[in-house]
Amino acid sequence: RAIAFLELAKVLATLLLGLFVVPRYGAWGMAWVIAAVKGGVGIATYLVAARYAQMEESGTGTAPAV
Repeated sequence: RAIAFLELAKVLATLLLGLFVVPRYGAWGMAWVIAAVKGGVGIATYLVAARYAQMEESGTGTAPAV
């Protein structure tokens, strides 16, 4: 569930930031938006997966959903 939530956040952030950035900065601005959103969501996905793996390893059960 957490990964699906992060993917939804990625799509929404890309669309909303794109609506603001493209008219002002064009394709270069959109390229920066894509890079920032993908990078941010990639790091968040890694942290969620690492926490889940840590919880599984410690035997505390399943990680909580978002």
